[in-house]
Amino acid sequence: MRDRWLGSLTVLLFVPAVMGFRACEGDVDLGGDRDGGAVDAGPAYDPCGALSCGDACRECPPGDRDCFETEVLKYCQADGRCAPTTPACGPVPYEPCAGLACGAECTLCAPGDTDCVETGVVKYCQPDGACQPTTPSCEPPPPYEPCAGRSCGDGCTLCAPGDTDCVETAVLKYCQPDGRCDATVPACEAGACQVGGCSSQLCVEEGDGGASTCEWRDEYACFRSATCARQADGACGWTDTPELRACLAGGGGPGPDGCRVGGCSGQLCLEEGDHGISTCEWREEYACFRSATCARQADGACGWTETPELRACLGG
Repeated sequence: MRDRWLGSLTVLLFVPAVMGFRACEGDVDLGGDRDGGAVDAGPAYDPCGALSCGDACRECPPGDRDCFETEVLKYCQADGRCAPTTPACGPVPYEPCAGLACGAECTLCAPGDTDCVETGVVKYCQPDGACQPTTPSCEPPPPYEPCAGRSCGDGCTLCAPGDTDCVETAVLKYCQPDGRCDATVPACEAGACQVGGCSSQLCVEEGDGGASTCEWRDEYACFRSATCARQADGACGWTDTPELRACLAGGGGPGPDGCRVGGCSGQLCLEEGDHGISTCEWREEYACFRSATCARQADGACGWTETPELRACLGG
C-alpha cells in the first residue's frame, strides 16, 4: 500500500513539470526563426577590412558589448589578420637620388642595408634621377634676381629662398628703379596718364578707366585739343592753358566752321545746334575720335577729317 502511494505521488509531480517545460519551450528564442530558418547576422566584422598593413586594429566590433577587448595593442598583418605582433609590411623602395639635386653624390645601396654591397666607385645623380658613376651634365640654376617679377618699391631679399649659405640682414630692402635690391627708399616714377570717361572728358592714371556718366556736354569738346599729363601736384590732369580756359569759358561751342562734336561718347561730328541722336554706350573705336578733327568737309557737311591715322585706328 505504501509503495503504491509513493508511485502515484511521483507521477503527479513529474507530469506537471514536463507539461510546464513544453509550455515554456515555445517562448524561448534559441537563435532560429519560428519556421526553422537561420537569422541573418549581417556582414562579418573584419578588423583590418579598411586598414593597411601596420595600422592599429581591434578584434571586437565597435559597439559590441558582449566582446571583451584586451589592452594589448594589435596591428594589421600582411595577410589581413589583426594580431598583437609587429607586422612585416613591405619596405618602401629605396630611391638613391630622392631629395638630391643633379650632380650630388649618391649610393645604390640604401643606408643600413647590410645585404647590399656598394662598390667603391663614386656615383652621381643624373639629370633623369638615376644614380650612375658618370659625371652628369647638369644645367646650372638660373641666377637669383631679387626683383624679378616685382615692381619698383616692392620688398625684396638679397638671399634666394632656401639658400642656407646666404645670411640675410634684418634691414628692409626695396626694388629700385634700375632693378637692384637695396635698403634705400626708391624714387619710383609714377605711371603714365591717359584719357578716360565715356566722352573722353577725364584725365586719369594709366589703367584707370574713370567712372563717369555717359552723356555729352559741349565743354567736353575742349579736351580734344588739351594735354592730359601729370601735373605739379603729382596727379594726372588737363594741362591748364589760355586756350583751354577760353574754350571752357565759352561752353565748348562749335568751331569757326560751325561744326561741333556730339553724341554720348563724343563720336559724332554735327552741325551747330544739332545735338545728334546716339545710344549712350561705349565702343573701343570711339577712342579713335579723341585725336580726330571735327570740321566741315569738301561736300559741305560736318564730319571727321579722314587721315591715315584715323583709318588705321578704325581698322582700315
